[in-house]
Amino acid sequence: MLPVLEIDGKPVAQSNAVARYLAKKYDLMGRNEWDAMICDVLVDTLGDFKQETDVQEFICLIEEVQNKCIQTFFQTTWADFVFAAALENFEYMFGASALDKYPALRALKKRIHRIPAISDWLIRRPFTNS
Repeated sequence: MLPVLEIDGKPVAQSNAVARYLAKKYDLMGRNEWDAMICDVLVDTLGDFKQETDVQEFICLIEEVQNKCIQTFFQTTWADFVFAAALENFEYMFGASALDKYPALRALKKRIHRIPAISDWLIRRPFTNS
C-alpha cells in the first residue's frame, strides 16, 4: 500500500515528495536552505543505504550519518521523522534489540516517539507489517 496525500482533489503518492511537501508546509525543513539541503541529503542517503545487502554495514553507515549531520540541527526536521520510521522498521525486521549497539539511533527514535502527537498515534494506529 502506498501512502497517498490528496491536495485539492489531486493525489500525490510518492512518499518522499509527500514528506517534503508537508515539511515545507509545517516548518520542518530546518532553519535555512542549508538545513533543508542536509535533510534532503540524509533522506536520499537513507534510500541509498536500503540497497545495502550487509545489514551490519547498513546500520553502521546510518549511525555515522546521523552522528555527523542530524545532531547539528536545533529543531526537529522531517529527516528525523524519516529516520525514526526507518529505525522502527529495522527493529521490526531484526528484533527489538537490533539498535542496542547504536545508542544515538535509539535516542533519535525515542525522541521522535516521545512527541505527544506521535506517541498518541503509535498507541492507536492499526497494525501493519510493512
